[in-house]
Amino acid sequence: MKKILILLITYITLSQISSAKPDPNFHIYLCIGQSNMQGVNKPEKQDSIQNDRFLMMATSSVESKRKLYKWYPATPPLAHHYNFLSPMISFGNEMTQLTNDDIQIGVIVVAAGSASIQLFDKDGCTNYLEKASDLEKLFAGLYANNCYQRIINCGKKAKKKGYLKGILFQQGESDINDSTWIFRVKKVYENIITDLDLNSDSVPFLVGETLQNGIFSTLNDTIAKIPTFINNSYIISSEGLKGNDDNIHFSTSSCRELGKRYAHKMIEFLPDSIKKK
Repeated sequence: MKKILILLITYITLSQISSAKPDPNFHIYLCIGQSNMQGVNKPEKQDSIQNDRFLMMATSSVESKRKLYKWYPATPPLAHHYNFLSPMISFGNEMTQLTNDDIQIGVIVVAAGSASIQLFDKDGCTNYLEKASDLEKLFAGLYANNCYQRIINCGKKAKKKGYLKGILFQQGESDINDSTWIFRVKKVYENIITDLDLNSDSVPFLVGETLQNGIFSTLNDTIAKIPTFINNSYIISSEGLKGNDDNIHFSTSSCRELGKRYAHKMIEFLPDSIKKK
């Protein structure tokens, strides 16, 4: 009798889990890019304070204590086991400040240092990897050598728990001389929308600028054109932000500010009913 009761309880529990619907109050964001999305600076104590309303999905389990596709409190590192400060830390924390207490924020960060946009091309990433730099191969290996598929896999699992509310994008320095970059970005975005069965009208695409006085600042002229090429896309300004000595990557404080700017743009698209008064 006891065994039957245990089996019955187990069956009911599993049935409840399998039939559980996504939580409309769990807002999830796909965060994609190269080193300025991944982060390059070491996090400080303030960056590692756990926020009960801010979670991250583990997108890589290589050399990590986190299990792939599982949710954890959002503390650095977000993209993989290399301990860098992503601007998505301040993005998520700021979103919890801008929304009601019943809203939970989740981020899914798939970012690879030095990554060309071709590393996120579902059709050409395999061929591109054959000629990619050693650094690109290193980071791509953390996502089973297919960054795009890892994004899709994570997105599909996330949709079982909550709702994808936006796609945040910080990439382009590696493609400064590629005149087709903007078209490649458009393809990646549209593929994600299609493969995750999303509505582009309700999932904004937020694209961050490079350092305005940095080595790759000329890319911002192309980034400015993205809203004319991609539906529901918006630019996150880097005006006034400072860089590291390499003049490529955002400083620690500017990395935090960049994340907050993503949040303040994203909140514009959410209903007033969930915004903190």
